[in-house]
Amino acid sequence: MVFFLCGHEAAFIDGESIVIDGGMTRRMIYHNDEGWALKADFS
Repeated sequence: MVFFLCGHEAAFIDGESIVIDGGMTRRMIYHNDEGWALKADFS
């Protein structure tokens, strides 16, 4: 997204909120939905 916004093709974009979250907002996947699970070690 950074490279796109720095290019000439993005000259018309101003005042826009762009969410970059790997698709989580669109799919709304939470723990245990569709077999998805958070596998993180926070220790």
